Amino acid sequence: MKRKHYNFDSKHLGNFKVEEESWGNVTLFPRTSQLPILHKALEKEFSAPLSQLVSRVNGLSEDFWKIVRRATAFGFCHYINSGRPDKLRLFCLLDSNKVAKITIVQQMTEHRRFGAIHRFRFYGGEDFFQEIRLSGKRLIFTDHVLQRFQQRAHDLLVEELGAFLNIFFNSCVVGMEVNRGQALILPNHDEFLAFTYKERRTAYILTTCLAKDYVHDLKTRLPAKALNLHYGESFQPPQVRNWNPLADMVRYEADWRDKKRLEPVGFSYDKDWPEICNNFQPALRAAGYNSDSKLYFIDDIPGPHTLATKPGQTLLKFDAAYLAGEYFEETCELMAKNLRFHPKYPRPLTKNDVGKLFTLLIAHDN
Repeated sequence: MKRKHYNFDSKHLGNFKVEEESWGNVTLFPRTSQLPILHKALEKEFSAPLSQLVSRVNGLSEDFWKIVRRATAFGFCHYINSGRPDKLRLFCLLDSNKVAKITIVQQMTEHRRFGAIHRFRFYGGEDFFQEIRLSGKRLIFTDHVLQRFQQRAHDLLVEELGAFLNIFFNSCVVGMEVNRGQALILPNHDEFLAFTYKERRTAYILTTCLAKDYVHDLKTRLPAKALNLHYGESFQPPQVRNWNPLADMVRYEADWRDKKRLEPVGFSYDKDWPEICNNFQPALRAAGYNSDSKLYFIDDIPGPHTLATKPGQTLLKFDAAYLAGEYFEETCELMAKNLRFHPKYPRPLTKNDVGKLFTLLIAHDN
């Protein structure tokens, strides 16, 4: 098998080829031994034109500057460096102190008789080399998933694999019944994508990607799958969430039933990094973020997905008591329309019944 190699596209390291590594039926791109060299050059390219307030953000910095660095690193990785001729993919991730890092995506491909399977790791320096897991299990993607994503996902603003990684690893994940099977549902602009899967003891194996047009049956039911993307092998489901899985599930079902034709999304951006890199801070201030803003990991679990709050904006804590009080009438209406939502519960519902349902929603991840 001929190994892939490409000329590294960086003024900070000339005459260097990005190479593929292989052993047996496994290939890795880029080669593991090259990651520190490539990362050092890319870090220089990212940091050189930044203001010191952004380039020197660390764990002790206030959250506003962490939010600015997150936006800046995201722009550099996902827009400025989309479609690189050397085929490198960059990804913005936050470390455990919520400081954004430039990471290089390493794609590990195992070539099997019935098709290739892929895993992804993210290199951000000697102390940061992560494989992102889903509620304690490894994520494995079949080649079919990537092919169908390219064919079916709408309004991809950047190169296809970069768009796939961004959608999958920067989203809240819920599991729903789709076409009489199980799927992970993730948002993409004004639509959703459904990723069917096989669940194993240690892994989720993603098998295909369905756009809304390919979904002929989708239902909101409890107990629900509310899953977390996270760093590390260990995982403990949260008892309190800072996002609302039920609201996402209900919205996906409503969007699917609506059958509304999607409007194309347009987006343009300047690739002159030195020219635009310091525009993120004033743009965030104009959007209402300041020194009183806060940055959080989803469900307070270190991982790829975060949320930022503006001054005066309260981070909602979705526990059973809160949800039962806030969504009692909506839940009763939903369950009255869909008797299969949770058939074991009697009608009419009491707030205690709804509280038990939301306990399942918050804590259940299987």
